[in-house]
Amino acid sequence: LGRLATDISTTDGVQVSGNAANANGFKRIQAHKSGPYDFENIQFGQDLSGHHQGPIWCMKFSLCGRLLATAGQDCILRIWVLRDKYSFFNDMRRRYQAEHEGVTEDQLVHDEATEQYLADPESRGHIFMDRPFVTYTGHTSDLLDVSWSKNFFILTSSMDKTVRLWHISRKECLCVFQHIDFVTALAFHPRNDQYFISGSLDGKIRLWNIPDKKVQDLFI
Repeated sequence: LGRLATDISTTDGVQVSGNAANANGFKRIQAHKSGPYDFENIQFGQDLSGHHQGPIWCMKFSLCGRLLATAGQDCILRIWVLRDKYSFFNDMRRRYQAEHEGVTEDQLVHDEATEQYLADPESRGHIFMDRPFVTYTGHTSDLLDVSWSKNFFILTSSMDKTVRLWHISRKECLCVFQHIDFVTALAFHPRNDQYFISGSLDGKIRLWNIPDKKVQDLFI
């Protein structure tokens, strides 16, 4: 990457004119003529900066590839959604809210502003929506890892010695799993998302049963 010469201007995914624009309308990164050639087709698509405060320690796409979770030093989990998939996930969230919470006037105002954004010609080149689909607070120290289940549940681990469980249709934390040291890594069970494993600074791997909210097995 050190040999990769770049010529990028901030476009936020908006179409650019002249030789800088390709068929998709994004600014293209020009690779150095002498190589390496592994990165010949890299393109600059969109800048999502300005939301996180401080370093971002982890980011991961959902299993379907339509959502992106980002987290770091500011203790906040942010979920981003692809622009052309926003309606699908917003409908999912609104169905849950209508059944359990009710839709507030503020949410209706937000929906109206989002519709205006989607109708704006300048936003059509964006890959993601320009602001997080949802943000989650609750951790009290840096977030270190994140994991997705196939059913859009999310786990986050933190230096506050906890793992927290979330779902994109809900606004609040669903469950907290307490550890005795920093939780540096975690992952849902690949076949049964009622279980997850966590790795901690204490050198132990724990297999958790989510419904029972307890450690199922401990690997030292």
